[in-house]
Amino acid sequence: MAPTFFTVGPSALWPELPTWWARVHASGLLSRYHRTDAVMDVYRRIAAGFERQHGLPRGYAVALVSSATEVWQVLANWPGAARRLHLYCGSFGQRWHTLAAARTPAANGVPYDCQALPQVPTGYGPGDLICLVHNETSMGAMLPLAFLAQVRAANPDALLAVDATSSLGGVAFDYTVADIWFASVQKNLGLPAGLAVVFLSPQAQAAFEASHDTGHYNAIGRILARARAHQTTHTPNVLGMALLAEMLENTPHLTELDRHTRTAAEGWYRWLVGRQGILAFIQAPELRSQTTVALRVPPGAAPQLLADAEAAGFVLSAGYGPEAGTMVRLATFPAIPLAAHGRVQDWLDGYRLGGN
Repeated sequence: MAPTFFTVGPSALWPELPTWWARVHASGLLSRYHRTDAVMDVYRRIAAGFERQHGLPRGYAVALVSSATEVWQVLANWPGAARRLHLYCGSFGQRWHTLAAARTPAANGVPYDCQALPQVPTGYGPGDLICLVHNETSMGAMLPLAFLAQVRAANPDALLAVDATSSLGGVAFDYTVADIWFASVQKNLGLPAGLAVVFLSPQAQAAFEASHDTGHYNAIGRILARARAHQTTHTPNVLGMALLAEMLENTPHLTELDRHTRTAAEGWYRWLVGRQGILAFIQAPELRSQTTVALRVPPGAAPQLLADAEAAGFVLSAGYGPEAGTMVRLATFPAIPLAAHGRVQDWLDGYRLGGN
């Protein structure tokens, strides 16, 4: 029997994916030149799908790139930012800042404790870029949407960029609170890795149009220009594009997907109440992720627990960074059936934790 994947990315795929793949393969699309109408029509379906399924506001551009990590580099290379601020509490936010600082030493990195909200930055205006990670996958921490709204209200003229890699597709957003949203498809979107989406507000588009970065082929201005023509700067992952279009047309509205991840996460956090040996890594309920549940286990127990869980048919994710030995992570992404979480919990109820 195939295992159930609760990994935090790549993760479980939509069970309908073989049907979508067969339909794409039979269409002949995968042998088409990527600047033909057939491929551009797939791009149009994706843009329309995000407007319909996610409520993406009209006027926001949809760009397609290879990965969310590529977006870090593209934004780091953008010469138009007067000042850059990176707020982060975990490994992925720190990496984003490190990359930006290597390109622009003036990029200001402000780390904060994932167990508490950071201070709302103020005083940023036109030409400034504020960078946040909405869901820090390495820690199982999520910034409340109200915090993003506060950052927007305090800095209405700055550009706000949000790495939503572990939340986009599983959390209902008001996309107007930020100018740049981006995520890879191998998490909440439930598809194979190799594609990422970027949403750009009218304010961001105007800023990127005003800068001309000729030193980089994948400059953000060039990406935006191609996106408006429903094209990419390069030969794209046409299979990934077609599967994304199919997914957007054949899965529930984002509000229902949000309900799914929230129900699964709340089930885990309730299960943890009074538990001996396994705790929620993030202590404040309002800061816990609804898509990436991080469990604290006794020192040394994580490797054996992961191996035993996989032997039982449940593939979980190891911890990350300095917490790797005391953390187990699992996803609540929409493609993972709700009933599957109960089966893992039942297995853990009978599991004897070890450790050093």
